[in-house]
Amino acid sequence: MVMENDQPVTLKTDDLFKAAENGNVSVFKSLSESQLPLRNDDGRSLLHVAVSSAHLEINKINECLD
Repeated sequence: MVMENDQPVTLKTDDLFKAAENGNVSVFKSLSESQLPLRNDDGRSLLHVAVSSAHLEINKINECLD
């Protein structure tokens, strides 16, 4: 969930995977732990998509959540 003007904004699953593919770190920082296990049609997680797209900084954020 991303906060914008103190109003919660819900991102669609497709938007989350696009953010992962593009390395949008701010979206990952705003995710709840319940959103991290999401899988796309290929069965890949948000983290898998981010890392396979060479966005290793997102992996560092994930390590902090563990």
